Formats: sequence, structure tokens, C-alpha cells
Amino acid sequence: MNFLAHVQLSHGIAPLITGNLVADAYKGNKHELLPSAIQHGVILHRRIDHFTDTNPAVLELKKILSPYFGRYAGVALDVYFDHFLSQHWELFNKTKLIESIPVIHAHLTDNLEHVNDESKVFLERLISYNWLTAYERKGDLEQIFNQMSRRFNVDVLKNSMLPLEKHYFEIEATFIQFYPLLISESKHYIEKAGF
Repeated sequence: MNFLAHVQLSHGIAPLITGNLVADAYKGNKHELLPSAIQHGVILHRRIDHFTDTNPAVLELKKILSPYFGRYAGVALDVYFDHFLSQHWELFNKTKLIESIPVIHAHLTDNLEHVNDESKVFLERLISYNWLTAYERKGDLEQIFNQMSRRFNVDVLKNSMLPLEKHYFEIEATFIQFYPLLISESKHYIEKAGF
């Protein structure tokens, strides 16, 4: 899952949203430097990734996408899934995506002081460029892939719209079937963590 799903799977809990989004900047046990509630967001992020990466239906999609992306099939699929989450946001949320974004941005702004400089810059960019709405439109998706291609120095991510168009309904159907399982998994962790 990419940014939008990690936010949604934090179920509106501000420190979990923050930890979920900055998790990649806290490898190993570095997250233990964060306030306890944000630490839970990092752990939740890792659980979401593990649950997704080991799901049989997701693994099947990665096989389908592998000829296009090689070992980056999972990266592409994460972005595709965020696209479908943006398309079906109201299936899984009580508010529209456009109404949710200002609340999410406010939560992140409130927690900026608790994260490292790298994470602070990332979150400030996410807010100022409104990245969470970029998954809705296919033109913006193409731009996301071009930026990822430059960031990772991987050319295969540049041509990501063709596989999406070719397998659109298959990916969408898998997402709609799989995502409720992921919601249950995230809620289970959050309840167990005492939120």
C-alpha cells in the first residue's frame, strides 16, 4: 500500500497516521526514539506491508505485473491500490476524500515536532503538494510514476499506465475483495494496542 492507504488504515488516529507515513525513515528499531503512540503507527505500517505482501491474491497480481516491472511490481501495485482506494473511498469511509484531506493534514501538522528532519520535510511536501489527492486522476498517477522512476533511478516505472489500463478491472476487483481484510487487520492491531 502507498501513502493514501496507510493514512486510511490509521482510522483517523493522528499519531498513527504520522507514524504510518514516516515509517520508512525509521528502519530497524529507530522508531523507538519516537513518542509511543507514533511508534505504534510505524509498527502498524510494517504489519500492513507484511499482510499485503503475503496475501495470495496480491501475490497473483504481482506475478501478472512482473513482466512489466520486474522486482518493482509491488511498488507499482501499491500505487495502483491507492488509485482504487481514491476511486472507492466512500465504500470504506463515512466522509468524502476531499473532506478528509484537511483533517489528515491538520493531524500531520500537529505531529511534525515529534519526527526527524527527513520525515518533517517529507510530511511538509505531502501537505503542500497535496499528494494524497494525486491518486484519483490518471494524469497525476503518471506523474507519480515518473517521479518514482527518477527517485529510484528505475526506468520500468515510467511506463506504468499501460499495465494499469490492460489489467484495470482485474486489479480493481482484487483490491475491492482484499481491502476489507486489510481494514480488519489494521483495526485488530489498533484495538490490541489500546487505541
